[in-house]
Amino acid sequence: MKCNLLLLLMLVAAVTVHAEKVDTTAVHTQCLLIAASGDSILRGTSDSVRIIYNEKFHAGIDSVLKMPQSFAYSFATIKNLSVLTSDDDHFRLYTWMVPTDKGMKYQYFGFVQVYNEEKKTVKIYSLQEKEYASNDAAEYLKLNDSTWYGALYYKIVHKRYDKKDQYILLGWKGNNVYTTRKVIDNIVITPAKIEFGKPVFKCGGKPKSRVILEYNATANVSLKYNEDERMIIHDHLSSSDPKPESKGVFALYGPDMTYIGYSFKDGFWFMEKDVQVRNDFAPGPKNVELNRDLRLQRKD
Repeated sequence: MKCNLLLLLMLVAAVTVHAEKVDTTAVHTQCLLIAASGDSILRGTSDSVRIIYNEKFHAGIDSVLKMPQSFAYSFATIKNLSVLTSDDDHFRLYTWMVPTDKGMKYQYFGFVQVYNEEKKTVKIYSLQEKEYASNDAAEYLKLNDSTWYGALYYKIVHKRYDKKDQYILLGWKGNNVYTTRKVIDNIVITPAKIEFGKPVFKCGGKPKSRVILEYNATANVSLKYNEDERMIIHDHLSSSDPKPESKGVFALYGPDMTYIGYSFKDGFWFMEKDVQVRNDFAPGPKNVELNRDLRLQRKD
């Protein structure tokens, strides 16, 4: 069985660098050391080796992010780390994964770094992934840094309504050898805490806190924010088996050449079915093959 491990780090937009010139020499020096642990997370010969290096990596990132000047650093030297900055320079998201069971499963880790422009200080939150019984259950839960859904984020969509900021997160979540997930989530940042999953997605019935797409691991599924349409657009998923008992067997799910869209209005994202996609518009990003530096070598 071939491993079709997918990663969207290479699709992450260039990190916004703080306009003020900041000396990041000390951060760079530490990141050169951290990068070696990051490489070993992906190339380790066993789960135990990868876990040991992940502990070192996590501690190193934690230490660096406590340095305010790290908010202006690109982190380009650390290849396995996804770094996103909100367009208002309010916060950054750092996420990465640890492959386990010979690349069959994945664990997710991350930090949120909040920047205080007035005080020139940062506050960080360590994200602790939690597993949930079903996608349906997870779609209606408000979560926090200790109950995080877990994903590699590749896009932040920033909106404002009623003088309040709303940050939508698009993420990739490799699940196992059979299925992959993508997620539309959101984060709320207050002076005292962070929360994930404000119920802003109106899909009919009770508003959802997040939208989870799960499908066959070999399928290419698009989820992106389209600037021209001002919509979040993704492939609509359906089962390849019409039998009623196949409903919810996500290893059978894939794109059916129709699209779902979400439009922002009055602080909510309203779902629209059968969104028309122009012939000259590619709704990607599609899943992409893993960067060579991140590809696991394992026997099928």
